[in-house]
Amino acid sequence: MVIFLNLVLAEPRLGLKNYQVGKTRILDDYLYLCKGLYLYKRGLDMESNTNITRVKVKIINNTHRDEVVICTNVRCEKLSGLKAGDKIQPGKTIECVSSSNDRIFFEFRGEDSGDAFMMGCTCPKSSHNSACGYGNSGLQCYSRTGTPVSFEFHLGSPDLADWNNGCEYKAEHPAYAKCS
Repeated sequence: MVIFLNLVLAEPRLGLKNYQVGKTRILDDYLYLCKGLYLYKRGLDMESNTNITRVKVKIINNTHRDEVVICTNVRCEKLSGLKAGDKIQPGKTIECVSSSNDRIFFEFRGEDSGDAFMMGCTCPKSSHNSACGYGNSGLQCYSRTGTPVSFEFHLGSPDLADWNNGCEYKAEHPAYAKCS
């Protein structure tokens, strides 16, 4: 659309200059078009910039059994700093980030007990930030607006927030691993 408008707006300008100086084109005419294409491309590059952190996740192993927890999967999108097989020792923390504005789901299991700790989060461009824990994932209060958003989970503790409530637990959450 922008290219089309540039061409439409440039044509009267080209015609005027051609009329003024004869039938020769002037370099300035082409620079005008190139500048428009450059600005359009630059806008696209800024929109697709994948280096911007949108989500920060902090996971603390507060399980009461003093057991190691293991990440069993990360679904829908990647979290830099977290992959299946990663372990968190009792009382220790793991931090990870994502540049995605799509939903991310991840799960840990107790190494000895097999207890599951499932979590999900998102920082969309056109609606509110959301996160949830399924069970005792220990989601802490979080901000429903702003980028980047920070989500903190205290595994083994009750959730204090949910998908639609940044600081109140009403057990509202999407189906686990429902990517959209």
